Amino acid sequence: MNFYQGFYLHVGDLPGYPVSMGCVRMLYEEAKELYQWVEIGTRAIIENKYTREYLKG
Repeated sequence: MNFYQGFYLHVGDLPGYPVSMGCVRMLYEEAKELYQWVEIGTRAIIENKYTREYLKG
């Protein structure tokens, strides 16, 4: 699923270190569940501990 200008949520290996240029890799079952849950136009917020602190202001 595309969430922003060429960045996607998709199934892929999770090696435990950065290997992507912005896509979010997911386990198959998690990706399948998410795909079945969302509708086109669903808002996606991608965050981590750094963005969480930034968004707190």
